[in-house]
Amino acid sequence: MGKWVSQRECARELGCSDTYIRKLVKNKGLRKNAKKQVDLEHARELKFGKGTQTKREPGANQGGGTDTDTLTSERGKLARVNRKIKEVELAEKRGELVEAEGVMLAWANILSIFRSRMSVLPDKLAHKVANMTDPKECKKVISDYIREALEELSTHDAATLCGKPRGGDK
Repeated sequence: MGKWVSQRECARELGCSDTYIRKLVKNKGLRKNAKKQVDLEHARELKFGKGTQTKREPGANQGGGTDTDTLTSERGKLARVNRKIKEVELAEKRGELVEAEGVMLAWANILSIFRSRMSVLPDKLAHKVANMTDPKECKKVISDYIREALEELSTHDAATLCGKPRGGDK
């Protein structure tokens, strides 16, 4: 005689459902006491064969459901993953997604252009403002040049810089 446990505890220990344990009691003669507890060792022998001390594996059917429940759950997970993949593919076809590498290259390109415009600022403006005596006039010349550089940045099309035509066409 082995250890007496509740049917639910036996099911949890063997990694099967409560229903399976009830069927073992009814159809296979699993020993049961007056408290409706079952012999855990006898249940192991009936499920796995004589002399087997196999316990359930971690993560295997821990919900207490049947293998069919687990299979249904896994199919549901697979369906959700497939749906997400399809949504991403559709968004990509619509042009709603871009590759991160392309965006990084576009930003690097834009910043490079801006940096080159700003680096020539002293050389380009030195001779213009050298003879000016009015600070307001100097400020206007410098501001105009900076505004021109910023406007040039705003005219760049990110899709073109990424190497992708607009509208999501590849």
